[in-house]
Amino acid sequence: MIVDYNPFVKLMNFLDLIEKEPVVPREYYSLQQQNKKNNHNFQNNNELQNTDHFQVLSYNILAENVAYKFIFFHTALPYLNFKNYRAPRIIDEIKQYLPSIICLQEVDHFEDFYQNQLQNLGYTVYINKRTKFKPHGTLIGFQNDQWDLIDIENLDYNKAINLKEYKVNSNGITALLKSKKSGKFVCASSIHTFYRENQVKYAQVAYTTYHINQFLQKNNLDKENTAIIIAGDFNAQKDQDIIQYLYGNQPQQKDDKNYEKYQWIYQKQKYLCQQKMPGNKSEIDFIFYSEKSLEVTKLLKPAQESYLNESGGTPNKYFSSDHLRIQAEFKFK
Repeated sequence: MIVDYNPFVKLMNFLDLIEKEPVVPREYYSLQQQNKKNNHNFQNNNELQNTDHFQVLSYNILAENVAYKFIFFHTALPYLNFKNYRAPRIIDEIKQYLPSIICLQEVDHFEDFYQNQLQNLGYTVYINKRTKFKPHGTLIGFQNDQWDLIDIENLDYNKAINLKEYKVNSNGITALLKSKKSGKFVCASSIHTFYRENQVKYAQVAYTTYHINQFLQKNNLDKENTAIIIAGDFNAQKDQDIIQYLYGNQPQQKDDKNYEKYQWIYQKQKYLCQQKMPGNKSEIDFIFYSEKSLEVTKLLKPAQESYLNESGGTPNKYFSSDHLRIQAEFKFK
């Protein structure tokens, strides 16, 4: 007698039975003096539509094609599974507050999952993929009842410097949005810089600021009067040159008329752990903004250590990426 045994089907049945943990509660705190008594009251997008405020989320969601078990050895196999565990949980995190603008990195399964899921949540979404060999990319999305799209362009970092060692297929995407309520503009970039050589990352970030300036000029706008947001995975700590470049702390920037100094949303707050793995915690995801046009009103708090330490780090049953999402509420000045 021959028994038909398919271990793959058995594994899929097991994964279907895995109990999915609810989204980890992450509180928010207000930066406005008058809201101190309402520290944890962080409105979702629907509650902000009649105000001059909007929310921005940045999140490296860990592409399936780089979620290798030999890298994430601390993660139980069911919690690395994209279809049955990680993907729906990532959507649940976005649904928690439905931020006005989302900047995602390492997005794969765009056509067969994320595009439809995000559209059902009211987002218009665009993606810039890397290559056919690395099909994940950077995504930008916005709530279509809150913004009109004026223009959108892909950022190709292979154009930053015409040298072989700088052509590493990293990329970004930039959108120019107009608020349906106030008529004000936001230029938002979702970027993912190269993970190794610092000089390559530096060139990519410098190219981003140059590209934004050219992009605004093409649309008859300027950086002095347009709100600018640069969000993503910078693969750099806050004391490294590329982050200091955005702060305006590099000597060569003083005479650069094309340069705009940016602020980081958590710049005046305590350390925020955004990536936790065994023996390592790091802070490499950032949301930068133009202080002339925007004010931060609320920030997402760090996750509790007990959730991060589950299984030794992320991803785990509570967090479905090796990064944590960061999020802020802004208001136009």
